[in-house]
Amino acid sequence: MISIKTEYPLADYSNDFIYPEGVYFDNRVNHKFVAQIEHLFRRPIKFLDIGCAGGNLALEFHRRGHLAVGVDGSDQCLNPKPEIVQQRGFLPAGHENWQKHYNEVLFTCDLSKPYQIQENGKPLKFDVISTWDVLEHIHPDSVDLALQMVANHLEEGGIFLGNVALFSSLGHGNTPEIEYHQSVFPREWWAEKISKYFSIIKYPVFEHNRPSGGGHYVFAGSKYPEKKLRKTVISHFYNEEYLLPWWCKHHREIFDHGIMIDYASTDRSVEIIRELCPTWTIVPSRNKEFLALQVDEEVMDIMAYIDGYKMALNTTEFLIGDLGFLDQPNAPSKVYMRCLAMVDPPGESEKIANYDIPLLEQKYHGLNFENSFNLRYTRLLHNSPEPYEAGRHYWVSHPEERLAVVWYGWSPYTEKLLARRRQIRNKMPSIDPSSRESIINGVQHRWTPEEEKNAYMDCVSKTEDLRPILSQYGIKY
Repeated sequence: MISIKTEYPLADYSNDFIYPEGVYFDNRVNHKFVAQIEHLFRRPIKFLDIGCAGGNLALEFHRRGHLAVGVDGSDQCLNPKPEIVQQRGFLPAGHENWQKHYNEVLFTCDLSKPYQIQENGKPLKFDVISTWDVLEHIHPDSVDLALQMVANHLEEGGIFLGNVALFSSLGHGNTPEIEYHQSVFPREWWAEKISKYFSIIKYPVFEHNRPSGGGHYVFAGSKYPEKKLRKTVISHFYNEEYLLPWWCKHHREIFDHGIMIDYASTDRSVEIIRELCPTWTIVPSRNKEFLALQVDEEVMDIMAYIDGYKMALNTTEFLIGDLGFLDQPNAPSKVYMRCLAMVDPPGESEKIANYDIPLLEQKYHGLNFENSFNLRYTRLLHNSPEPYEAGRHYWVSHPEERLAVVWYGWSPYTEKLLARRRQIRNKMPSIDPSSRESIINGVQHRWTPEEEKNAYMDCVSKTEDLRPILSQYGIKY
């Protein structure tokens, strides 16, 4: 049961209440906006629309099976003033919504005063909070408190988005003689205010719920944890049941959360993830074919709305080192790290790895950092709002020494490991193997058995026992 705890059930002093206009005419819902938010999260979400007017936006999320709430400072849709109805000649646009869904989905309270939305008597927080042409209606002295109320109701890693009108309402709308906009400021003023409570991020979808021209500031923000930033790993997989048990056990101890993109696996990959990492998110890939650039674009789109530190890793890649330094106030926003390519020497591949023992403790032969560079370039972990770089290959002169990525390219050098690489070719479109597109879209997945063996043999002469290096990153032997 949803309820609101507040001592200020209405903003009955405001012009929006005394001379109601927005609640009479504003009942907009952009179905494309709703669909894109759903695609962004790909799971049921908790949605709050602040200044919901007629309530259609909140109700659309509700109809689609999400937990949705709409809040407004006026009750004129619920209890329209007879004299205004007579003057207008019609009821408010959201009158029917409020009659049916009041105290279920739609609620009233003064948005510039303290309030707490509750579920079964406990504070309720939301994945997405939106506000469209609302904040400018709040007095400048109350804007901070209004934003603090939003922050109090936003889940860690959730998104706050919307727009603000930057102009006076005089001369506009159906009541042009009334000034509804109490806070008319430039976009820089609003950006500074919003950034006090949220980390400004790239607007996460293409659509807005209301028209937003040059006279509007459109924004999106995310809420960071108060003490330490969340750490999320993102990975894409197709039939990876061979390596996933080791990979999941290793990374669930390092990251707070994982988002796994499934390319329609037909083996036990999904079951393994759900068993070993039950709180992680599994989403179906939007791509039917496997092309490296399309994979990276999907990863980047998901990363765009994740707060805290995030990193993309393949199932063959294991992050090692202590992430504790990232919890410090002066922690870097971007961390670049080198890779170690693991290569079984002759005879070592016959030693079958045990799922009950960490793979790093069993398979520790490979190339040192210098020899690994041409096979696996520098990787990135970051908390920046800008998009990830396609390809995820970086060249930096001074990588972070406290972290590294171990790539199990030819270790354990077994038929199962080789088969997991070859199977991807069935998901890749036909491309001339000599073309540039083939090179940048995963040429290794098109290798013949002979080409695969030759690539392995090129590395065997350089492989060595890496335990002295791995021990520096906390791996125990």
